[in-house]
Amino acid sequence: MVKFYGDLYINSICPLGFIIRNAKGNWVNCNYYDDKELARTMKPFMKESLKKQLQFGISRKVCYVLGKKNALYV
Repeated sequence: MVKFYGDLYINSICPLGFIIRNAKGNWVNCNYYDDKELARTMKPFMKESLKKQLQFGISRKVCYVLGKKNALYV
């Protein structure tokens, strides 16, 4: 039996949230992969963040990628 959070680790490749103004002037969610410049700028931070998370001692045997765009990000 899996105790979910006791047995599984869930996080994002980019643990930060971003917002931008849309054409109507409203603030809306922006994912790192929706803006090439943002993705390029954040890549070193994301890599460092993932390296730190791997030091938590979590198992690396299985990794699930949630979201099609996350899976396509290189």
